[in-house]
Amino acid sequence: MEMDNRLQPSLDSGNGDVPGKTAVRGSLTLRDYDGQVAEAMALVRALNKMTKAGMPESVRIT
Repeated sequence: MEMDNRLQPSLDSGNGDVPGKTAVRGSLTLRDYDGQVAEAMALVRALNKMTKAGMPESVRIT
């Protein structure tokens, strides 16, 4: 029986046990400072959107 490699966690994915979800890299690609700041802000914005999408919507029970 052959094992499906897509379901196995990869150590080089950078995100633990979720294969194929490498949205945030460990290094910035742009060389100038302003470009790096903009790239970091875009990565933070994307991370915040993904975090918010994963949160359940809470409703106060009265």
